[in-house]
Amino acid sequence: MALAIYSKSCIAQSLTDKLLYAVLTLESVLLKDESESLQKHIGERMAFMIGKSLEARIEIVNNYKKAYALRSRAAHHGRQVKKEELDVLEQFIPNTWFTLNWIVERLEQFNTKQEMIEHVDDIKFS
Repeated sequence: MALAIYSKSCIAQSLTDKLLYAVLTLESVLLKDESESLQKHIGERMAFMIGKSLEARIEIVNNYKKAYALRSRAAHHGRQVKKEELDVLEQFIPNTWFTLNWIVERLEQFNTKQEMIEHVDDIKFS
């Protein structure tokens, strides 16, 4: 399901649609439930899945926060992503892909999404 949603991001014509589909994809695979904080948990989990250093992880979290702010403006206020905000998406869209790739490479390692999330959270707190 998540890859089907992400594929819409790949073929979407507008930057806003690309962003919305990418965020929706991450929400579907990186949240335990609807009560978790979107901004905090998704960005941190992405960072520990794909970040190779402290600096890289901080940048991934910061980029996710910026992308999420753009998503919120689009979803709640109808504001389109502007070309001058493209730098945020130029980092965010590949980060989304690398995160999904991390998951796909480990599909056989986990029986459930919950197990995968718990594994990432264990890495985070180790």
